Amino acid sequence: MKTFLSLCAGAAFCILASCSEGPTKQMPYNQGINVIPTPVSLVQNEGSFKLSKNTAFSASTPEAKTVAEYFAAQMNLATGYQITVSDKAASNGIALAIDEALDVNDEGYTLDVTPQGVTVKAKTPQGLFYGMQTFMQLLPAEIQSPAVVNGIAWTASCVTVKDEPRFEYRGIMLDPCRHFIPVENVKKHLDVLALFKINRMHWHLTDDQGWRIEIKKYPKLTEVGSKRIDGEGTEYSGFYTQDQIKEVVKYAADRFGAARLQHRPYYDPSCPGQCCKARPTAPNETPGAAGISPCF
Repeated sequence: MKTFLSLCAGAAFCILASCSEGPTKQMPYNQGINVIPTPVSLVQNEGSFKLSKNTAFSASTPEAKTVAEYFAAQMNLATGYQITVSDKAASNGIALAIDEALDVNDEGYTLDVTPQGVTVKAKTPQGLFYGMQTFMQLLPAEIQSPAVVNGIAWTASCVTVKDEPRFEYRGIMLDPCRHFIPVENVKKHLDVLALFKINRMHWHLTDDQGWRIEIKKYPKLTEVGSKRIDGEGTEYSGFYTQDQIKEVVKYAADRFGAARLQHRPYYDPSCPGQCCKARPTAPNETPGAAGISPCF
């Protein structure tokens, strides 16, 4: 009986040990090289680089260190490792270096991934940031997880990349006027934009469905203009305080992007949507018969 129990215990231990080592399943979306946007030049080489608990960043300048700390924090969240940042090179490490003589534009970079380590070079911190975003896309998609993911082989294909954007302005418009978007969700949008090297978010904050930015001199713009009655008869409202606006702008800047704010309505007698929500809050200061806005 003791022998049987010992065999069972040994078998259970082996099963648990095998489950803790290596990937339990390789997802189809992690196969191959999938970098968006496609780099100017990408050459795949033999082998792969393995991210491990011994991996460390080395940064050549304080600006490079800031970029390294940003990505080390994300890697630690997903892997459970304690990847550190220093100014000394390490084996199996990730090196970030500013090289002002590099033959790329200000947002360009080079990326070399070998089995022994990873090197990202750029003329500016922005370039280093985008080079690291490319490296993150070479790793399993789970590297973006906000919580530890087990059973993943944190490997990246060996490549040589040279890349730079063709267009300085690469942006999207985010419209919280029709449907209000909480600050935490705006930040999630910015994280995705940064991942794909989009560097502008045009924040559309005023339209006839809602005025979404606090103007302290004119509080009725949000007291009245941020609200509307939906077709079901329910009140719909929401706006951003000035402190929240500043918070989002800083969040974007930390990711080397910019949140470009559209908050100045177009005052026009023909009443384009952008000024409709302003008119009922100050009828004596706006065009229209007897101070009544034709929008309402």
